Amino acid sequence: MQCFLVFKLNYSQISLTLSYFQPVKLLPYLLLPLSFLYGLGIYLRNLAYNNRWKKGKKLPVPIISVGNITVGGTGKTPMAEFLLEHLLSMGQRPAYLSRGYGRSTRGYLRVSAAAADGMRFGDEAFQVAHKFPKIPVVVCEDRVAGVKRLLSESEVDVVVLDDAFQHRRIHRDLDIVMVDGSRLPAKDWLLPAGNLRESRRGLHRADFVAVAKRPPGQSAAALPALVEAERYGFKTTVFDLKPVGVYHFFSEKVISIAELQGQSAHLFAGLGNNRFFFQQTAKLLQEKRSETAFADHYLYQKNDLEKILANLGPPNKNKPKFDGAIILTTEKDYFRLKSLPWIGDFSEFPFYYLKVKIVPVAGWKCMDNRIMQIIRTYGRHQ
Repeated sequence: MQCFLVFKLNYSQISLTLSYFQPVKLLPYLLLPLSFLYGLGIYLRNLAYNNRWKKGKKLPVPIISVGNITVGGTGKTPMAEFLLEHLLSMGQRPAYLSRGYGRSTRGYLRVSAAAADGMRFGDEAFQVAHKFPKIPVVVCEDRVAGVKRLLSESEVDVVVLDDAFQHRRIHRDLDIVMVDGSRLPAKDWLLPAGNLRESRRGLHRADFVAVAKRPPGQSAAALPALVEAERYGFKTTVFDLKPVGVYHFFSEKVISIAELQGQSAHLFAGLGNNRFFFQQTAKLLQEKRSETAFADHYLYQKNDLEKILANLGPPNKNKPKFDGAIILTTEKDYFRLKSLPWIGDFSEFPFYYLKVKIVPVAGWKCMDNRIMQIIRTYGRHQ
């Protein structure tokens, strides 16, 4: 009570008093009652499925789900892309389906990479469609209805669902849960006080927990214990996000990772975990000039990029405005910006995006064997 009284009289005094111990963020504690109610609702819903009072709909093709138990930025879409590429290499006919988070439409839509307005589908599905133009890419909030319609339209052997761990209305043959190695769920709280979409107990439904975005020095061998694999009964795989190149927004120009080491850049991103992008990219650069963070799935406005340019400062004869530096963002942000009607107004500026791919570090063979086993069980879909 004394702290609140001091706060009203002098803000600097409360800051000093609290910092004597450690920084205290009051808002998460104030939100804990809401987290309890949210958790109770999730618990009752999961209880219904766990006791088979409600059942997931089984479909005639294998369903591989890539999901998470935290909001934002765990590497789901890179993992889905890795699985699609692997399934193609096996001679399978895969398809990709997500709800199309952040899109401007609703219902079932077939994603076209040639579409003028990518926000009709959401940035992640639009990105996947560009990378895999020959496979069906679909968005639909109702995964069961979406897969049924997809199978009626296309010859598909296996469906990869993006962000479906909590969507239990559809039966999954393989549940992969992505975990951000720099933000482990054991240190988090339920929404809205924290970032957990459900309790860590939900991990017992996972077949594999795939850890990506490891912080520097984090051992792959230590991760099963850190994500409580033995406690919840899942297998652990470890992946790294590997940068593969930097691509210009408006041309075919590419900067290799080796060339990037002599490059300066101003960074911006709208991810669930901007910090990881900023830290990872800074290590690749000669110099990080600045960084600007936006919310996950942020819908950019023209003045956002204008502000980034304005913050770089005015040019002069001795120091040009960019001075050889580039403006660098993520591939996901690029696809969010790509189809906006005003993006061409910035074609004279050095806007680039970093492309990454996910690569297995440990435990992949076990997951691959499980995938092959599931595919053999179903056979080729007619």
